[in-house]
Formats: sequence, structure tokens, C-alpha cells
Amino acid sequence: MRHSTATPPPLESEQQTELLHSRQLTGLTTLLSLEKEARHAADREALGFIMVNESLRLLPYNQAVFWSVAADAAIRLVSFSGVARFDPHASQVVWLQSFISRHHQESAGQPCHTLALAQLEAADRADWQQWSHPHVLWLPFHHPHRNEVVGGLWLARDHPWERGEQRLAEHLADGYAHALVLLSRSARFSLHAWLWPRWLRGVVWLLLLLVLAGWPVRQSVLAPATVVARQPTLMAAPVDGVVYRFHVVPNQVVAVGQALFELDPTEFDNRLQLATEELAIAQAQYQKAANKAFQSVESGGEMATLRAAMLRAATQAEQARQLLQRLQVTAPVAGVVMFSDVNQWLGRPVRVGERILSIADPADIEVEILLPVADALVLEPGAETRLFLNTEPLQPLPGRLRYASYEASSTPEGVLAYRLRSTFLAETAFLAHKADGPRLGLKGTAKLFGEQVPLVLYLLRRPLAALRQKTGW
Repeated sequence: MRHSTATPPPLESEQQTELLHSRQLTGLTTLLSLEKEARHAADREALGFIMVNESLRLLPYNQAVFWSVAADAAIRLVSFSGVARFDPHASQVVWLQSFISRHHQESAGQPCHTLALAQLEAADRADWQQWSHPHVLWLPFHHPHRNEVVGGLWLARDHPWERGEQRLAEHLADGYAHALVLLSRSARFSLHAWLWPRWLRGVVWLLLLLVLAGWPVRQSVLAPATVVARQPTLMAAPVDGVVYRFHVVPNQVVAVGQALFELDPTEFDNRLQLATEELAIAQAQYQKAANKAFQSVESGGEMATLRAAMLRAATQAEQARQLLQRLQVTAPVAGVVMFSDVNQWLGRPVRVGERILSIADPADIEVEILLPVADALVLEPGAETRLFLNTEPLQPLPGRLRYASYEASSTPEGVLAYRLRSTFLAETAFLAHKADGPRLGLKGTAKLFGEQVPLVLYLLRRPLAALRQKTGW
């Protein structure tokens, strides 16, 4: 009996297996590469170019057409293989759009499938033979999250499509559909989607700028402000003298008749003493002349002169006594005493009528605004104002302009400014937690509102004023 040995498989079978594995690996690599390129496409046109041209690396075909579904469910041809632009009125394009639209409605919900010339009706065969290849792969793009078709590929060639090629095409269509949905979502929120074409976008932006430039806005300006008394009572020096003593301190509340300050009485005491002595001498001389009048006739004429001297001395003494009484100044009204500092006045010589302090009613207040000349607006009495106190910046106090000076004056900071007065509105004058209103002397920033002007003038008012000052235009 002869023993037979097993013969090894032929070498050609191993080579075919390796070749098959290599082809499968190459196809998988190409599929992944195409999906990556599709995800990184910048826009719909770039994605369409990849679909109709680069897909040839994975699937051999003679013609490719990328079509999409518009918002109104109409079919729109986006890209053709081998051409950068196409004429939408060309005969082939018109027939393809008509056929793809009809087949999209007929095959709604169907997956990837093939179309062949033999499957068509007699009415479509003549046009098919003229404008397409015999075998077509219908590749719809299904939305990843919704049951709807967002587009698809029309792949045509001369020989039939194999089953393996259809499975690769289905995987490729899923990647293309995902990329197409992402691009459609980003384009939905882009202004370019509804401002296309470019000339129309420019016209819309120009019209928008013109509307904004002519949009009426109220002029407004900011200026430093201080809470002041509306009608303060000014207390001035009654006579020429030197400030001797204060009986009050700044911001003290005083009543009617309360002592405020007094001047140095030394000089006026000396005047009163001198006038009193002169009066005593005049009275003695007059009495002596009166006694002589009983003894001599000549003494009677001297009495008239001595009597006038006595009356003058009495008047001087009374005047000195009244001046001495006026050295102490009392409050004629009740209110808050307002002046800078006691130490700045003590020992300071003052002239009659020179203001030393003022008494203000804390309930009768308004706002003093120093508006720089460079920021001046046309403001009429009654213009709206808002005061933002430094102590309450989040609670503006509304008011109305009461007075505006016609001439500008220099401020303590050396800025030339107009002085304005604004009254608080009665219903919203005071803060809710301060029934007596803001304290006298508080500082802040006032916002004044003028007349309405176009927005372009509001923005360019200061630059135009500076240009006019520099050039004289």
C-alpha cells in the first residue's frame, strides 16, 4: 500500500488572499481619509468638490453629481464632477434635476440602491441614453438625528455596481451627510447666508449705516456738581474789624437768635471810652459856661458852641456803644451753618459787608453744576438733569434745569465753565432711606440732556469742534 502525502496549497491562492487584504486595507484607509477631508471642508462648495471628485479614489465612476434638499424641499444641483461651474439651463442639467427630483420623491426612505437603463420606463430611456451612463448608484444622505434626506450623490458608470462597492458607498454617504449637516447648521446662523450676493450685502450694510447715522438721539454731557442751598442767608461782617471768636462750628444746626461769631471789641471799647471822656469834658465845660452866664453877658454866646460840642461827643459815644453791641452776630433764621474752618477766620481782619458764613435750610436745596465751555450744549430752562452722587452712584436723582449763566467764569481748578442750577423733582428728589434729602456740600457728577440730534453728529461733535478750531473751517 502506497502512502500519499498532503500537497501544500498553491502559491497563487496565498497571493490572491494577500492581494484581497491589501485592497480592503487600502479601501478602508481611503474611506477614513475622505471622511476626514469632508469634516474639515470650509463650506458647502468645498464639500461638494470633495464628493464629486475625490470620491473617485474609493469608487470608480464616470460621472458624479452632488444634489441637496433646500428649505422648501426642492432639489438643487450643487456640483458636477470634472467642472468648476455649470450652466443651470443646460439640457443635461435640466434633465438631471428633473429626474433626480422625481426619483427622490419616489424613493423616499429607501437606502442606497442602483439604477439601470433596463429598469426605466420607455419615456425615460431615450434621455437616459443621451445624458447618463447605463448604471447609476443612488446614494442618499440621511440626517444623523432626523428621519429625512438632506442630499445625495448620483454616481454613473458603464459597468454594474458590485455589492461590496455599495457597502463602502453607504459608509461614505454617512460621513458626507454628517459633514453636510454641520455646514448647514453653521451657515444658518451666518449673515452671509441671507446677505448673499456680495453686492447685496454691501448695499444692506450701507443702508444700515445710513439709518444709524441719522438715528435721532439726545445730546448729553457730564459735568461736576455740588449740592448747595437754594436761597442761603448770608452773614457778613457788620463793621470793619478782626474776627475774635466763633460760637458755632461748620455744619452745626442753629436756632433763631443763637450767637454765631463776634469781632474783637478792643478797638471799639477804646472808642467808647474816649467818646465817654470827651462827653464828660464837654458836659463840664458846658456847665461851667452856664454858671458864668449868670455873672457875665459874654459867656452866653460861648454856650452855643459848647452845647454843640457836647451833643457831638454824646453822638460819638452812642455810636461807639451801638458798634460795640453789633460786634456779636446772631442767627436771624434757623438752619445749618456753612463756612470753611474756624481756624481760617480767627484773627483775620475783615471789611464791613465781607461774607463770613451762611445759613441754609437743609430742605431747600438744589444742584450747582460747573459745565466746561468745551462741553457746552444748547440747554433751555427745564432741561432734564440727573445727579450721580459720589456717595450714591447707583441711585441717580432726577431734576430740571433752573438757571444757566450767560458768561463763563473760572473755577477753582482753573477751568472756564458756565454755572448752572438744577432743582430736584418733587416726587423723586430724595433718596428713599434719607427723608431729608442729600446733605449740603455733597459732590457728584451731573448728566445734562439737550436737544435731539443725529447719531453721527452726537459721535463726531467733539472731533468736528476740534477740527474747526484748528483749521478755521
